[in-house]
Amino acid sequence: MPTFTTPLDNATLTYHHYTATSPSPSKPPLTLILLHGWPMSSRMFDPILPSLLAPSSPFTTLILPDRRGFGDSSSSWSTPLTTHPVTFTTFVSDLVSLIAHLNPGPFVFLAASMGCADSLHAYSSDEYIQQNCKGFIWIGPNMPYPVRCEECPNGVDPAIWEGLVAGMSSPRRVEFIHEQIPGVFRTDIEGNELSETTLRFYEGLVLGADPVAVQETVSIICEGGKVEGKLKALVERRERGEEVPGVLILHGSEDVGMPVEVSGGLVKGMLEWAVLRVYEGAGHGLYQTHAERVVRDVLEFVQSVPGRA
Repeated sequence: MPTFTTPLDNATLTYHHYTATSPSPSKPPLTLILLHGWPMSSRMFDPILPSLLAPSSPFTTLILPDRRGFGDSSSSWSTPLTTHPVTFTTFVSDLVSLIAHLNPGPFVFLAASMGCADSLHAYSSDEYIQQNCKGFIWIGPNMPYPVRCEECPNGVDPAIWEGLVAGMSSPRRVEFIHEQIPGVFRTDIEGNELSETTLRFYEGLVLGADPVAVQETVSIICEGGKVEGKLKALVERRERGEEVPGVLILHGSEDVGMPVEVSGGLVKGMLEWAVLRVYEGAGHGLYQTHAERVVRDVLEFVQSVPGRA
């Protein structure tokens, strides 16, 4: 698996890199960069990965980084050269540096949960990304306000995050994760049933993360995940006549951890050109329970991004 050394503090981060095995000669290059959510890893996208690499797919390359502290980057939460606490700025610096290193050319972000804010922060902070990002696909975004605040009084109760941190930090951490995973996918709803083997797979992703990273990232999400200003900057950019990425938002109607009314719905209200598709009966983990529909929506959306029609 390829690795990348961050210029910030020499942390060694891993990423998956796939090239289409039989791309059409007439297919213009287009990379898909997939950003995973907390507290999983890039392996959360396994259910949709093969279809996104199929010969009929418009993507010629797929890049899936593991955020520091998670997945195969789990041993790199910090290094002896890390002089400041890890923050959202750290995550964004890692992502921007990786993209600069790989130089993918035109690409689309596909992000889940906190990865959505990652993608927006990266876009806002880097000229190369602004020039080459052709679209945002946000699955279950925990933005613009990841937690209840003055601007969003009906937002997610901070006690929910606090309860997750307490459970993840307790001596019965393994049991807590085992109990919580089904709720991610709302397996209590007909049509969302998953096998024990599948649930154990996702448990393994969470258990494979650095426990310190799992805990600290919650504070990072709550403090740095507020992106109202960056969404407004996108609107202003469009009003100036500048090209802005297309936006597709996929959200489950039964996502209890991040209800669509206080997340994806608000984002759609701010970005009038965004497309919001609510999956009835789906939870936060619709990339697993509704994988085929997610792939269809992604491929349909990509046909509308600049230069792809």
